[in-house]
Amino acid sequence: MADLKISALNSLAGADLVAADVVAVVDDSASETKKLTVSDLIANGVTLISNSTIPSAKILFSAGSVATASVADAGITTAKVADSAITAAKLADNSSVTLVSTLPGSGDFTGQVALDTDDSKIYVWSGSAWTSVKGAGSINVVNGSTSGIVNITTSTSGDTVTVSTTLDDTSSAAQFLAGPTGSGGTVGYRAIIGTDLPTASSSAKGGVIVNGNGLAMSGDTITVNNSVTAETSENHIVQYDANGLITGGRAIVAGDVPVATSSATGAVKPGSGLEVTGAGAINHSNSVSAATAAKVTFDAQGHITASEALAASDVPDLDASKITTGTLPTARLANDAVTADKLGDKSTTTIAETTPAGGTFIGQGHLNSISGDFLIWDGNVWQPIGVSVGEIVLAGTYNASTNKMATVTSEGTSLSYVVGSALPAASASNKGYYVVVSTAGTGTSPAPTVALNPPDFLLSTGTAYTEIDVSSTVIAQQASNVAFTAAGNISATNVQSAIEELDSEKVRSASPTFTGTVALGEDAVITFEGATDNAFETTLTVVDPTADRTVSLPNVTGTLISSGDTGSVTSAMIANGAIVNADINASAEIAVSKLANGTARQLLQTDVAGTGVEFTSNVDVPGTLDVTGAATLDSTLAVTGATTTSGVLNADGKVKYPAGTAGAPSLYSGTDTDTGIYSPGANQFGISTGGSSRFYIDASGNIGFSELTPVCRLDIVDTGGGQIANFSNGNDTDFVINCASGGVAEIGPATAGSLAIQTGDTERLRIDSSGNVGIGTSSPSAPLHVSQNAAQIALFQRPSGSSNVTVKSSASTTLKLDGTDSILAFVNAGGATPSYTIGRDNTDNTLRISQNSSAPGTNDLVTINSSGNVGIGTTSPSRILHVNSGATNEVARFESSDTEVTVEFKDPTGTASLKCRNDYRFNNSSGELIRIDSSGNVGIGETSPLSLLHVKSGDSGASAVESGSFLTVESNGNSAIQMLSGTSSNNYIYFGDSGDTNTGSIQYSHGANALIFRVNGGSERLRIDSSGRLLVGSTSNHGDEKLLIQGSASGSTGNSILTLRRGSDAGNGDGLGQVNFADTRTSSLYAQIFGVADAAPGANDFPGRLVFSTTADGASSPTERMRIDSSGNVGIAASGGQATYTDYAKAIVFGSSSETTVGFVLRTGASGTSSIAFADNSGSGSGAQDGLIEYSQTNRALAFSTAASERLRIDSSGRLLIGTTVSRIVEDSAGNGPQGKIQIEATNSDAIMSIISASTVSAGRGGTLSLGRHRNTSVGGTPTVVQSGDDLGAICFAGGDGTDMRTTAAHIKVQVDGTPGSNDMPGRLILATTADGALYPTERLRITSTGAWAIEGASNYGTSGQVLTSNGNDSPTWQDAGGGGGAWNLVATINASDATTATFDGNIDNTYTQYAIVITNLVTTSSSMQDLRVRFVAGGSAITTAQYDSRGRGYFVNQASINEINENNASYGVLTNGGFRSDYTDAYAQGIVWMVGDRNSKAHGLRSEFNCTMYQDSSRNFKSYVHLIETSTARTVDGLQFFMDSGNLTGTFKLYGLS
Repeated sequence: MADLKISALNSLAGADLVAADVVAVVDDSASETKKLTVSDLIANGVTLISNSTIPSAKILFSAGSVATASVADAGITTAKVADSAITAAKLADNSSVTLVSTLPGSGDFTGQVALDTDDSKIYVWSGSAWTSVKGAGSINVVNGSTSGIVNITTSTSGDTVTVSTTLDDTSSAAQFLAGPTGSGGTVGYRAIIGTDLPTASSSAKGGVIVNGNGLAMSGDTITVNNSVTAETSENHIVQYDANGLITGGRAIVAGDVPVATSSATGAVKPGSGLEVTGAGAINHSNSVSAATAAKVTFDAQGHITASEALAASDVPDLDASKITTGTLPTARLANDAVTADKLGDKSTTTIAETTPAGGTFIGQGHLNSISGDFLIWDGNVWQPIGVSVGEIVLAGTYNASTNKMATVTSEGTSLSYVVGSALPAASASNKGYYVVVSTAGTGTSPAPTVALNPPDFLLSTGTAYTEIDVSSTVIAQQASNVAFTAAGNISATNVQSAIEELDSEKVRSASPTFTGTVALGEDAVITFEGATDNAFETTLTVVDPTADRTVSLPNVTGTLISSGDTGSVTSAMIANGAIVNADINASAEIAVSKLANGTARQLLQTDVAGTGVEFTSNVDVPGTLDVTGAATLDSTLAVTGATTTSGVLNADGKVKYPAGTAGAPSLYSGTDTDTGIYSPGANQFGISTGGSSRFYIDASGNIGFSELTPVCRLDIVDTGGGQIANFSNGNDTDFVINCASGGVAEIGPATAGSLAIQTGDTERLRIDSSGNVGIGTSSPSAPLHVSQNAAQIALFQRPSGSSNVTVKSSASTTLKLDGTDSILAFVNAGGATPSYTIGRDNTDNTLRISQNSSAPGTNDLVTINSSGNVGIGTTSPSRILHVNSGATNEVARFESSDTEVTVEFKDPTGTASLKCRNDYRFNNSSGELIRIDSSGNVGIGETSPLSLLHVKSGDSGASAVESGSFLTVESNGNSAIQMLSGTSSNNYIYFGDSGDTNTGSIQYSHGANALIFRVNGGSERLRIDSSGRLLVGSTSNHGDEKLLIQGSASGSTGNSILTLRRGSDAGNGDGLGQVNFADTRTSSLYAQIFGVADAAPGANDFPGRLVFSTTADGASSPTERMRIDSSGNVGIAASGGQATYTDYAKAIVFGSSSETTVGFVLRTGASGTSSIAFADNSGSGSGAQDGLIEYSQTNRALAFSTAASERLRIDSSGRLLIGTTVSRIVEDSAGNGPQGKIQIEATNSDAIMSIISASTVSAGRGGTLSLGRHRNTSVGGTPTVVQSGDDLGAICFAGGDGTDMRTTAAHIKVQVDGTPGSNDMPGRLILATTADGALYPTERLRITSTGAWAIEGASNYGTSGQVLTSNGNDSPTWQDAGGGGGAWNLVATINASDATTATFDGNIDNTYTQYAIVITNLVTTSSSMQDLRVRFVAGGSAITTAQYDSRGRGYFVNQASINEINENNASYGVLTNGGFRSDYTDAYAQGIVWMVGDRNSKAHGLRSEFNCTMYQDSSRNFKSYVHLIETSTARTVDGLQFFMDSGNLTGTFKLYGLS
């Protein structure tokens, strides 16, 4: 295709965009423009979008909302979700707590909570295992006792402990359990006596004396001293005395009850919406099914008459403008939803002249616009991207001046690339690895021994290193719209409308200039198009060289000649004297000018002109002179014998030869002795061939051809009847043949290559060099060009019969009439006026065919105007074909002698036709489309239409239609009829008769998007609105109902009736109608309401019941759940029927005895509260909620209250809080928290948890608190054996610090102390306390499984015979029993505060054999991560020479990686590799350093252990370091100096010595 700028390309409509369309993309990594399909751009471009780069305002919300399916899975990060934005309503099932019957192999995330429904236990995924949730201090063993009067028995079932109590039988009746009167004694049974009871009062129970006032004693029974007639009827008015005893009564009459008013209580009667049952109960007169629904319908009294769930159409679309706060989560963005248009500049890849210190997210790309390096941030460092990712690997950087490695990557280290060592040889193992030149120089083997400059690459091919030269300068050029810098980068910022493809055509048109070395890759070629853009090119290729080759172009202008260009090397191209004898081939011919002149004694020399050779002296040839070249004679050559020349004989003098004859000419060639030159006589010249004279010049100068006696200047005789003469010269001009005297007629060339014929000195005809013949013109532009200013230009006439003028060509043929009004006329013989004319009308540039007219414009039959419109019967055609028949109604006729007439229509996309055969058939390239048969039926897709219009897309198998059908739509699948109109217009189907054209209609309103049915004169009776609601008797809905039946305003029901009627009389148990609930997936039902005859009906007796059924999860058909019988009884039971329960006076019963699972759900809003209250008979005040179980949706807590006060709470994390609503976090020694799942908090002595064992067995276990652990991640599973060092349990002691209770003051911890096994669990006890100013406890005492004690350290057990000695306020130490050596003694203490160093100077001597330094509460003032470093001190100065080697590892609790240190010949030793910094809360370190080796003039070193803690962002980070340091120089040392690599330090340093 032609080369165009993008701005000149045609636009591509969005609807025409297809996946295979191609766009241009600049590949920076390859410095090349490439093509990319639209589908690949969309599929892969989205992944390059950086997080947090698309503002919400830039997101186009379709229809004002973001559909769930449009939000990408995992597309919204945590940072995009606002705090507290996810409410309970947003949590999906199993999102906060996963309910499973079997624990999965692993959790979805650390901290995931799962409830195992099989054992009803809660588990938490720790990241590696499922851990059972059990509160610290859980009760594992409960013992009972039956040895006393009160018997306690216990039993366990799974996690449930059942405690039962019984009392021993009394020895006799009327006894009670009484204690002694004093503080001691035994509880026992005895009879109750009067003094055992307190005297009753108005506020307390007790013993009373019956003293009348309506009461009397009868033996031991108190009776009422009153007598009235018993009355069993209800609704009585009673009479009572002063004691309140009823003395009489009567039935209540209407007059006894006052009428209720708005301000006074009294009798009422039911009004509208209320009714009184036969039992006297007042109820609402309406009846609906109990339900919880989002949509309800209610009447004027506020009675709910119907309800249903919200449909999707009930929820308004979420308009983008409604999103004013918060952020969309990634999960709400669909995969591939963020297109390239949504990406901001530098959103996925940043571009700058300086590479930043770190990336903003893992995977971020960065292009250094100066160096051209492309890097990707991996979270720690910028990783360079090589030429081919995965195929070449960076091994390090190379110093070309020293031939040594400057730096080495971890990949290079694994292949023996070493910093400071020479570049290793290329081998199969390092094939594909490359180094980058960091310092310029000349490479040394195995590197290429050439000049190398940064940033050249050296790539190992497995056998050698190949230089990838990226440092060579490229002169900045402007290629089309793209400007390049000298480094090859695109620098233009005004790339016009687009970057054009940079291909071979663009390079050619841009005329780039290259300097330096242009390297072409393997199999690369150079192709030259030439001056003509066609299919032929010249390709320059290179034969695979076997050694380095150089081809130089000379400093001259000219043409290079190839071996295939024969005859192109001329003598002028060879310098004189340049060819020596060795250069000349035996058969080579050399121009004379190329021969160097010899000495004067040589026989031959070049002539003066330098164009020939001459003899330097007389030559006498006694025999035959054979000249193979040209011979020049300066004097006469006399030939007496034969002279043979195979070249040219030149004579500056004379050549004399005999006269000869025609048969034996004097001069001949070779052996052809009868062909040559001879002299017929004096002053005559002749040439003969084959022994006959062919050319003759007589003495008078007449020339004869084949004529020895010419009679004129040129006498040509030809007896063979062939061509006589052919005249031409070098210029094809100046040749004339005069055919008569006086110049009457003349034939001759007019111009080069042309022939002209003149008569009367006027040119009449010319044939030009291209063969065009011109009559009346000297410049013919066609094979026959006639130009005459005459009425008749050409006349073709035959005296009799018809004549033809044929213009014929093997290709296209044109008969051209050139004139203002050119006319082609057809005239009968002898006629004056043409019968027909074809002519051009210059006034309007039309072509007309006229009849009986000399010129167009009169009697025109056909007109073709300048627009190409053809008119028949009209001179002003307005269409491509415009036919005007005038007064004749027959416009056109298509006739054929065949049985079928076909009219064909064709455009660039295909061909269509109309075929007539006693019917009409419309066809295209696919076959017949429409047929109108002889009866007038029209078939579309049907060749035998069954009705007036028969539309068919597939064969349904039907052979006939209903009588009277005018329209048939047929398909072997679905059929449809579609009507289209404007967006605010209507579609109608009308029904009418002879009396009314609009008795009924079906209308579709596009404005209302509703389907309307009208009957009886066009009155609307039914409507289906835009939401799919069916409206009967109404044009608008009144809620979210899908069916609305609206009656008239009269009548008790308003005529709004929906009746489900059985098709026959019903009997007892027969169904009357049902309402089913299902979806589109299956025929199965989700739920059902069924009306049934509840007994045998009779006259005016129609008992009925309603049955409500739902389908259980996993089932396919509904099961009865609730029933309302004809008496109004309601039964809610899984098995159906009326549920009954008689154990209580009032009860709500769900389910039946056959059910295993029955639930009761209290549901509120996201911030609501659900409660179950226990009240007394007062029903108010504290009695209204004397007991309460309450669940708060706001804080996800379950609270239990007694006596109207909260006593116990289970919070959202599952913690059991007794006496408090606040969860305290108490951390252990490792900073882990929260710890407690059970928390008891109260004032004073109430904060006590008592575990009491009642047992008389001396060996029985008392109250026990069991703490344990196993390694099975499944709670309740087999207790997997623990390992040595595992924590088995701990008791932590914490106190409030004014802010929280996070800090632990001390703990007691038990660990496994050995290898456990079956019935073998060795343990150790660890006691730790927190020092003043410290954050966590320090181990003080350890008791191992063997009973050994360790003081102030895990291995400080002392030695045999040592005793534990107090050190005052400091920790005790092990001392020899006699008080001598063998113990660690405190030598010196440094309390550093914001100091640059902490130095023990002169404190180390020969007093002790071993030294150790304990460092506590060490912090730094630097805000960056710091190392703790150390130097030995000698003679009052720290040793700073490079002699320290440090080795060690750092372990991180929250990371899987290990931080290693490996430093050689440093000026210091490293104790911690990083570890803490000042801007982290509570960042400090503590550790111990042991001095190793002899300090006296010998090599010595240090061993250290450090623990570092940092508190940041509500999380703890713990690091532990174990390092070894040694010195390479032996000397006597007497101290140590500690310092940070940056910033000052604060902490306590204690130096201990061991003698």
